Amino acid sequence: MKRKPTILILLTTFFICNLSAKITEIPYTQLPTGQLVVELKIDGINLPQLFIVETSGGNYLRKDMNYRLHDLGLDTLETTFKFKQITIGDRVISNTKFKTKRHLGNRSEYAFPAPVIGTIGADLFNKLAVQFDFDKKLIRIADNIKELSIPEETNTIGFTQSLLHKTPTIDIEPWQYMRQPVELEVSMPVGINLSWNGPALEKRYRIKNSMTGYRVSLDDVTVIDMYEQIVSQVNFDYNFVLYNVPITFCDDIRPIIGYQFLRHFLITFDFKGGKIYLQPITEEAKALFVNE
Repeated sequence: MKRKPTILILLTTFFICNLSAKITEIPYTQLPTGQLVVELKIDGINLPQLFIVETSGGNYLRKDMNYRLHDLGLDTLETTFKFKQITIGDRVISNTKFKTKRHLGNRSEYAFPAPVIGTIGADLFNKLAVQFDFDKKLIRIADNIKELSIPEETNTIGFTQSLLHKTPTIDIEPWQYMRQPVELEVSMPVGINLSWNGPALEKRYRIKNSMTGYRVSLDDVTVIDMYEQIVSQVNFDYNFVLYNVPITFCDDIRPIIGYQFLRHFLITFDFKGGKIYLQPITEEAKALFVNE
C-alpha cells in the first residue's frame, strides 16, 4: 500500500512529460520567388499577420510599412517591440522581441508584397528544433531534436552561427583543397551558390566554357544573373559526399545554399545542438548520393 503514492507520482510525471513533448505543425504558403510565409498571432492584435520564415536573421517588423504598424495599434516611433506572447500554429512563445527594419531579410535589396509585415528567424528558433517538410508544405517545431524522431542513418552536418544575423553556416569542399563556408537559408530562391570572384575564381576560368547561364528573381524587383556548373563531387565537411551537384556562381549574393537545393530534402535544424539533418525526399536528391 505504501508504494501507491510513488506509482501515482511516476504516472503523473510521465503523463505531464508527454503532454509537454509536442510537435507544432505549421502550414506555409510560398511567394512566387520561393520565400516561405506563415501566419502569426501577436498579443494585442486581433487578426493574424503574415511573416516570412528565415533560418537566419532576427524577428523584424517592416519600417517601410509604418501605416500598417499604425493601423495595428503600434507606436511607429518605436524601434523595438516586446510582445507578451505570440502564437505560431498551436505553440505560444512568451516575451518575444521584434525590431523594425526598413528592408526585410538580411539583404537590403529585398522587396516583398504589402501583406507581408515582417520576418521571423533564428532569434525565435534559437533553442528549438525546426523541420522543413517541403513535400507537405509544413514547418514542424519541437522543443528538442528527439521529439522529431529522425532516423539514426540520416545525413548530419554541424553548423556555426554568425554573430550578426545568426545565420547557420557549414563548410563544403566543392573541389579538392578548396573549403568554402556557405550559409543556409530556406527563404533564398537559389541552390548552392558560390561567389563569382571568391575562392572559386580559378575554377571559373577552367570551366567557363561548360557553364549554363540563366536569370533568377530574388523578389518582385531584383533579378540576378546566375551561371551553373555540374561539379563531380562535393564534400560536406567530411560528413558525407554528394556527386554531380549543380553549383551556381554569382557575386550579387554571398555563398549560400538556398531553397532550390534544400527543397529536395526533409531538412531539420537543431539550433540548440548546432546540427543539420538532411533526408533526401526526391529522386533528384537520392541521385546525388550515387557515384556513377
